[in-house]
Amino acid sequence: MDKWLKQRAELIKSAKSLIDARKSADQNLSDDDRAHLEKLSNQVEEIDALIEGGRKDAALLEHFKGRRPGPKLSGAGDDPEVVGLELKSISPAGIRSMAHKFAQQATDGSKSFEMLSAGGTSAMLVELAALPQAPNSLLEVIPQRKLVSPPQFRFLQQRVRANNAAPVAPGDTKPTTPISIEPIESSLRVIAHMSEPVDKYIWSDVVGLAGFVQGELQYGLYQALEAQALNGNGTAPNLHGILGTSGLLNQPFSTDISRSVRAAITKLETAGYTPAAVAMSPADWESVETSVTTGSGEFVLPNSPVDRANQKLWGVRVVLSNALPAKTALLLGQDTCWIGTDGIVALDIDKSTGFDKNQIRFRLEGRWETAVTRPSGIAKVATAAA
Repeated sequence: MDKWLKQRAELIKSAKSLIDARKSADQNLSDDDRAHLEKLSNQVEEIDALIEGGRKDAALLEHFKGRRPGPKLSGAGDDPEVVGLELKSISPAGIRSMAHKFAQQATDGSKSFEMLSAGGTSAMLVELAALPQAPNSLLEVIPQRKLVSPPQFRFLQQRVRANNAAPVAPGDTKPTTPISIEPIESSLRVIAHMSEPVDKYIWSDVVGLAGFVQGELQYGLYQALEAQALNGNGTAPNLHGILGTSGLLNQPFSTDISRSVRAAITKLETAGYTPAAVAMSPADWESVETSVTTGSGEFVLPNSPVDRANQKLWGVRVVLSNALPAKTALLLGQDTCWIGTDGIVALDIDKSTGFDKNQIRFRLEGRWETAVTRPSGIAKVATAAA
């Protein structure tokens, strides 16, 4: 146990030294720095799991210490799985196996690293990965691209798609097809929020509080990102929202939501795009699933275009979003938009401003911006009559 604690302290000291060096030089972390911190983070998490496993094993051994053995299990014989049960549970190999599983469950695709210092502000770097608490979000179907030199970036936008290709007789002038490419200058915008102050002793006494706070802040951050990616007005510090982009296709309401979406699919396919996903509110999706036939009032679901198991409508994946305006759905074509990012979500832990009250605060922030490259491949669908 002492060996693991010593190794953990050395790893944290190494990480803190690197971060302090960059801060004192007023430098950002390089890609190599982040990779090194990621490696240290993994090692700390593995050691934490080993320590926890060791403590549990020690408690079990203390519980059974001094107890007399009971009668031999009937039929057990010399079965190695039975005889070796106690040895496997406390062996280094067994602990390592459990630690590996715990580490996998704890990280869940994203790695974090906590810098524990005596005071001041420490930082936790989280690589952008799977979205927490959002298994069915619009952000799942919009690619995120890590920029080479943030925060400024440029992308090309095609507002009109035309095709003037035609047979040409010898000597005649070939027709011109306008590509209509326009370079768009943009930059990343910050989305952030903070926790209320947390008492130092609650922080230290409550197991799992750090993970809980981080999870809640991340969930809220991604909700704000989704809302901005859809509805941002483009005026700094707001992002440029998809719905506010000029050149989108508009599909009026047509009888019901299913028919309205189907008409929008036709518009995208006519323009040469492949529908990738349709986003709608949970209430609108409920209306689709609970549609009934006129007259008899039977549910049409068994014979409808809805694929409940895979959450598809007319063969197109449906994602639910609470950020959509009322009476509005969004049909996205493939390769029509993406979200730029620097690839980092930073969780800062401030232990200095609440020093007189033994309080700690957390701040989570990241930088993103939406890039709509082909507005004519996105349809805004009305889900109810105006």
